[in-house]
Order: sequence, then C-alpha cells, then structure tokens
Amino acid sequence: MKSQVEHYLPFDEILLPEPYRAIEIPSWEAIINPVVQGVITFYNHQHQTKETELTDEMVKALDNPELKTVHQVKQYAMTAFQEREKERKFQFDIFPYLLVFFANTTQTVINSDEEEAYFIAMTDNYKEDAEKAGISYDEFLQNSFGLTSKQEEELRERIHEYFVYKLIAIDRFGEEHGELDIDSYDAYIQEQVLLQGVDEIDLRERLPFNVFQDIYPEIVLTEELKNYFKDQIIFKIASEA
Repeated sequence: MKSQVEHYLPFDEILLPEPYRAIEIPSWEAIINPVVQGVITFYNHQHQTKETELTDEMVKALDNPELKTVHQVKQYAMTAFQEREKERKFQFDIFPYLLVFFANTTQTVINSDEEEAYFIAMTDNYKEDAEKAGISYDEFLQNSFGLTSKQEEELRERIHEYFVYKLIAIDRFGEEHGELDIDSYDAYIQEQVLLQGVDEIDLRERLPFNVFQDIYPEIVLTEELKNYFKDQIIFKIASEA
C-alpha cells in the first residue's frame, strides 16, 4: 500500500485568517520617501547639485525609459515594496499556515514505512544544509522550526506536514499535468536557462531527472498557492488598524 491522498480542500474553500493576509505599514509616505530621497541623492551625485525636491525634469534626466515622472517613481516604489512584502508574507506566514491546514484537513492513506523513510531523508537533508551553512544541526532546527534535536515528536509533526503536502502535490500534478517525463524535464531546464540565465550543464548536474521528478510537483503546487493567495494580501496603515 502506497501513501496517497483521498481528499483535500480546493483553494477557494480555504479561508485565511486576517493576520495571515494583512501587512501593517506606518504609511505609504514612509515607504515611498526613502526611494524618492535615494533618487534625489543619485541625481545630485551625477550632476553635482544640491537639489532637495524631486521634479519630473530630474527624473527624466536619469534616462530610465520606465520612469519619466515623480508619480511614476512613487508608483514604482509602492509596487516594488508590495511585491517584495507579498513574497515574504507568503513564505513566512501563509505557507506555514497552509502546511498545518492541509495536514489537519486532508484525508490520507499513510504507509508508515514510507513516512519513516521520508523523515530520515528530510533530517539527513537538514544535517547537510546545516553543515553547508556552517552551523550545528540544533542551530539549523532552531532557525527553521524553533525546535531542538531533542524535540523529536514536534519535529516529526513538522515533517509530517511536509509529507502530506508532498502527497497533495503529487496527486494534483498527476490530475492536471499527467506523468513527469524526460520532455517535461528538458522543457523545465530550458525555461530556467532562458529566465534565470543559469548554465544548462551545471543545472542538469545539480538537478538530475530523478530529483526533478521528486520535487517538481511541490514546486508547481507552491507556485499555484502563492499566485492564488498573494491576491488576498492587504496592506493596512498602522494608525487605521
């Protein structure tokens, strides 16, 4: 008997509590002003001036085809901040919440031997990651989960969440995309070469086909979740919260 998913909730039935989708800021002026001041500083350095107020003429003089006005600079500052903070919010708040949510609500059939093998593989990976980072295994667990190696039961719970998530990813990918074959692998490699500018040979060595088959469904599911839930993130002014 292989571990498998029998039922999990679709995205649109998952309700995020507000703390997981709200980002509090002091004000938009506080976000924008440092960028505006940075542009003024750069302009003054380039033109040997001592301007204190940004103007459209100064922005145009920077020869950035995307930015011609002060309004565009401010809009760029807001957009860049929102995108960056949404990424962080998903990574550090929403995704951990979803891991727990799926683990608690998904109907699964679990093969204990498979889950134990997964636990051992994950802890081995954590030890390797800790060594690469030049820190102890306990430090790695503390940084990643707020746990120590002595808290094995709690660590098993965290890794169980990832195991259930993996089962969902495999099930969902199979239903929507079919099996992962060598053509899918080659297409992914070429996409990364074009989009990320990575070296193809190096990428194939770091991500062989068997590893790609193992992790790609989770990559796809995570991107789908991020794209869906990022739209639910709101920004709240602290004084209005």
